[in-house]
Amino acid sequence: MKLTLFLVLALCVSQTFARCPGTDGACSGHGECSALDKCICHSNFQGVGCSERVCPFSVGWSAVHGDPVKRLYNTRGMGDSGSTARRADPTHGYTECGGRGVCDRTSGECQCDIGFEGRGCSRMSCPNACSDHGTCKYINRMNPSMLSWDKTMTQQCKCDPGYTGHDCSERMCPLGDDPMKRNSNDSHWFTKYRVKHVTAYGDNDEFYFTFTDMYGHVWPTRTIKPKTMTESQIEEAFQSLPMNVVPKAKVTVTSTHFDIQFTEGAGPASAIEAVVASCQTHGCQPVSAGYGGGLGVSVQTKGARVLSVCSSRGKCDSSSGLCMCESGYYGEDCSKQTTVR
Repeated sequence: MKLTLFLVLALCVSQTFARCPGTDGACSGHGECSALDKCICHSNFQGVGCSERVCPFSVGWSAVHGDPVKRLYNTRGMGDSGSTARRADPTHGYTECGGRGVCDRTSGECQCDIGFEGRGCSRMSCPNACSDHGTCKYINRMNPSMLSWDKTMTQQCKCDPGYTGHDCSERMCPLGDDPMKRNSNDSHWFTKYRVKHVTAYGDNDEFYFTFTDMYGHVWPTRTIKPKTMTESQIEEAFQSLPMNVVPKAKVTVTSTHFDIQFTEGAGPASAIEAVVASCQTHGCQPVSAGYGGGLGVSVQTKGARVLSVCSSRGKCDSSSGLCMCESGYYGEDCSKQTTVR
């Protein structure tokens, strides 16, 4: 009789204090067991026994429908997309892995779909990692006026000088003048720049120019002392740039300004900038004492010159960056003629 009563009491106790589900203990050690034998999971854990991890949430890539408040302020889990700017669009709420990945419930990490990356798959990756010839940037860094909802999520390649294409895998071919359309003896063919200056220079004042070539590469010139500068010094500053970037320059100096015109090669029409800021620390190229006055660069005369790939007289081999000239034309940019047609 006593044994039977003991077993009945033991059974009642076991039913009253039954354990909550879970692995390695009640609620898997990641939750609290309620009086109803139901787990109340800690933050970032889920499941009947709290054994599954919650992956990061980020702004969803696809538009959703329903209550906009719930869409905007669904903060379950920890994402990296919680700024006000990124929550401004009411059609894109927070979604686990951004809706562009699968959650690994063991590790709590997102396995992002191809083309997406980052915590919570919150970024669109750049194609082919920009082929190691460019950098991956958010679209609002490439275009500050970009106001779309994905401006800090979608990325694109900014190619290194000499490379182009959506993934920066293509070499740029030289740009040149179509020899059948130009008149190289025309003084108005090339753009003329005017640099306004003042005559109150200090003995140690100096500045330099930067020149942007046809491939987008920026070349700094040697420093120039405005108090003693001459036309030939400025011409030499450009013509001494590496790679024969500026084959020939013509400079005219007056008391209020000096004009610069590139009469051969020399890349695009808006190519130069005067730098007056001081830079005298390690890594400065060039080291310059700077100039307190201003140097305003403007286009004095816009040339009629029109540059095109391989001078429109050849095909560009994007794997090598070389022009394959048509018969009767030669030169690295196919701008020279061998025969008259």
